[in-house]
This record gives sequence, C-alpha cells and structure tokens, in this order.
Amino acid sequence: MKSPEKVPPTQGSSSASNGNTASAAPPTLEISEAALAGMELETAAPKLAPPQAAASGITAVQTAVWSSDKRVNSLYTTFNPRNSWMGIVGIGWKKLATTSDSTTEAMTMLAAHCREKNCRIDFSEENGLVKEIYVW
Repeated sequence: MKSPEKVPPTQGSSSASNGNTASAAPPTLEISEAALAGMELETAAPKLAPPQAAASGITAVQTAVWSSDKRVNSLYTTFNPRNSWMGIVGIGWKKLATTSDSTTEAMTMLAAHCREKNCRIDFSEENGLVKEIYVW
C-alpha cells in the first residue's frame, strides 16, 4: 500500500514539504467481463455547476496536476458504480478515481468531510480523474 508522500503543513507555514518513501504496490481487484456486462460504468458529468465555479479549469492530460489549498463546496454521485464527483471552489467538478469501489468510496468520504468542515484539500488529477487526496 502506498504511503502518503506529503506531511501536514506546520503552523505558520502555507506549504507542505514533499518527501518520498518507498513502498509496495497496492493490491488490485480484478472484475470479470461477465460481472461488468450490463453495468454503465462511465456516465455523464453533473449537469449543475457548483456555486462560485469558474468557467475555466485546468484539465490534466497524460500528466498529474496538483491543486493545493482548495475547498470542496459540492458533491455528486449516482447509483452507478464508481461515479462520484466533487465540486471545487473556483475550479468546478472533478471526478474521483475509478480504480476500485473502495477507492471511490474512500475518496468520496474524504471529500464529504472537507465539504462538511470546510477544511483544506490538496489533490492530484491525472487523465481527468482525482487520483490522490490530502485533507488538512
């Protein structure tokens, strides 16, 4: 399991240091094609814009893009598996990773916590999906 690479910001500092740690790869869950038959895995993005969302946002293509010190102002999900989104103030909707059901659920719970407490969130987006979240 991959361990966090960042440390929480120290009091009086607005940035976090980035230290690399070696770790083993996380376990993967294989889903058979038969289990996926009939499931609608990719769905359209939310139709409503989150409050105060800017019209222009950064979209990552083939590279990870970090967004730091942001706030979650809205959440969106449906009954479809692995379809969870968070609205970021000033950016807009960001789809959470679809690697596994537990990944999507864990990230949704972190985003919900940030929405409830209005706390800082740092996240990494790669190929249009949020792959890593830090909550302060």
